Amino acid sequence: MNTELRDASVRHWLVAVGAGLLMVAASAVVGLSFQVVPVSTAFKISIPTLMIYYSIYTVGSAISMASSGRIASKIGMKPVVIVGGLLSTIAFLGMSMALDVTTLYIFAFLLGLGWGGSTSLAATVLVTNWFDKRRGTVMGAVMACSGLGGIFLGLVLPRIIQSMGWQAGYVGLAMFMFVFVVLPGVFLIGSYPAKYNLLPYGALAVAAEERVTIGAEKDTGVKYSRALRSSALYILFAAMFCLSLCSVVQQYYPTIIQSRGIDA
Repeated sequence: MNTELRDASVRHWLVAVGAGLLMVAASAVVGLSFQVVPVSTAFKISIPTLMIYYSIYTVGSAISMASSGRIASKIGMKPVVIVGGLLSTIAFLGMSMALDVTTLYIFAFLLGLGWGGSTSLAATVLVTNWFDKRRGTVMGAVMACSGLGGIFLGLVLPRIIQSMGWQAGYVGLAMFMFVFVVLPGVFLIGSYPAKYNLLPYGALAVAAEERVTIGAEKDTGVKYSRALRSSALYILFAAMFCLSLCSVVQQYYPTIIQSRGIDA
């Protein structure tokens, strides 16, 4: 290993900050829920009819998450984040100009395509690429930033909608995605440390620890074919599915509260 390469720099922490801002942006989907009651009232449609755009958004997000990792391995995560942030910004702006629910459905799919690869998935990949040491600590701090975005939107977005209308609410979400995804993508995030003549944070220390343990029994992981036959893998899938349900359900709380006549 080339010891002239540094494994600690300001750039490492700028990427960590950028990843945290992406997680702040991940809460933007919660903002959709604040729009359901005013938009369904304006379009004179039922709430369930409008809520279909959540399902359409989820389909787009699933497609994006399934393909973004493969794309990032070829061109890097930085352009994926920037393009995804721009798509999300355009989608919210399109929603602000929608005249019918079909238009909202179309832009919801576009939002899913942009959001899926540029927020939580991107933040996880960036931390993994840039940190060998303290990876768990940095990952936890980055993931915690999603709560900050939820707090901010919960305090600000309902007031924007009440004072300026639902169109302004979507414009506000577009600005939110641009500030917390596109700008960090341009100015803070780097795809790989090697592009900056750096090593992952703590890589030299980790390598030294591995040299000390030469000859000791080393965990090489589980082969793919064996993992597919393991019950633990499917238990993990089931657990992640249940956790995802919990995450999705909370996105509906603002809509449920507003539909009961309680001011959000």
